[in-house]
Amino acid sequence: MEISVIIPTHNESARIGGTLRRLEPFLKKRRGSWEILVVDDGTDATAAIARKFAKTRVLHYPRRLGKGGAVMEGLRKARGRVVLLYDADAAAPASEIPKLLAALGGSDVAIGCRYCRGAKAEMSALRRLIGTGFNLLVRFLFCLPFEDTQCGFKAAKRASIAPILAGVTEKGFVWDVDFLYACKNAGLRVAQVPIRWRQVEGGPAASGGALGVLGTATRMFRDLLALRLSRF
Repeated sequence: MEISVIIPTHNESARIGGTLRRLEPFLKKRRGSWEILVVDDGTDATAAIARKFAKTRVLHYPRRLGKGGAVMEGLRKARGRVVLLYDADAAAPASEIPKLLAALGGSDVAIGCRYCRGAKAEMSALRRLIGTGFNLLVRFLFCLPFEDTQCGFKAAKRASIAPILAGVTEKGFVWDVDFLYACKNAGLRVAQVPIRWRQVEGGPAASGGALGVLGTATRMFRDLLALRLSRF
């Protein structure tokens, strides 16, 4: 298996069907074998919708895993030589996938970057402000050189990251920081790739409008500080 695409989901029934309808045809045009893994821990029809797609494997869990927990389950079950993390809302279009895969030619990990020079990201002023502030704090607390740790669009050589996964224990939205911190400490090569990305309205994390976004951001900042304390 060449590529495993991992999509963590929690109550994404309104968006997962459209994402898979666009993603599967794109992957079919590529050479080499591939699979899609939807890792779901929600209570709605997401898993049932995803199972209608023949090339999609669904892993459904009745307990809440968290974003990081779902990603880790996907990484454990993936069969591809390359693993690619993809958001249920397809904020980065499938046409951006070749950019990440090409970057793996000289790297162990490639991360989509919405704030790098050359990126074309469409998002609200509030989202950009929170993201910029979060990344500045990540740089300060963890000395990571990346401009965008939280983009859910990432790829990695499975053999390269396998040795570090046991040390990545964060289960929530700051899993990306824990993962990249482990990559840095292991000396893995991480490439930042400017991408096209657009904010997609809706989804569990954004429920409640601006107040919902601020609530999620507050939890992320809190979890980031807790992660830093746990890594001293």
